[in-house]
Amino acid sequence: MLAPNFSDVAVRPFPKVRLSVVGGAAAKQNLLNDFEHDEQMRVYRTKLATTTRTEWGYRMADRSEDHIHGARHFATLQQMQIELDPDGAIWREYMPDGFDVPQPRVGGAA
Repeated sequence: MLAPNFSDVAVRPFPKVRLSVVGGAAAKQNLLNDFEHDEQMRVYRTKLATTTRTEWGYRMADRSEDHIHGARHFATLQQMQIELDPDGAIWREYMPDGFDVPQPRVGGAA
């Protein structure tokens, strides 16, 4: 078998291709926002999944350390819930029986 002879074929350079991102900076920012939101949701779900029974029941804790730790933990979770899970659907997936989605606090003097 003979090797092909390409000497009679004209060699043309590759055409210049101009690449552009559709949407430019706005599309890039949307991708970053989506990534940040997904990461925040992952952190929120992880925090809910790793919340212990003691933390869920921090208001009934006998030890002040448990109460303080639980109060701080739930302050963080409640802020995340307001921003990421306003209807509380994800919260309900992880909460044990007897607990519900926290209600927003009403500001102002009593």
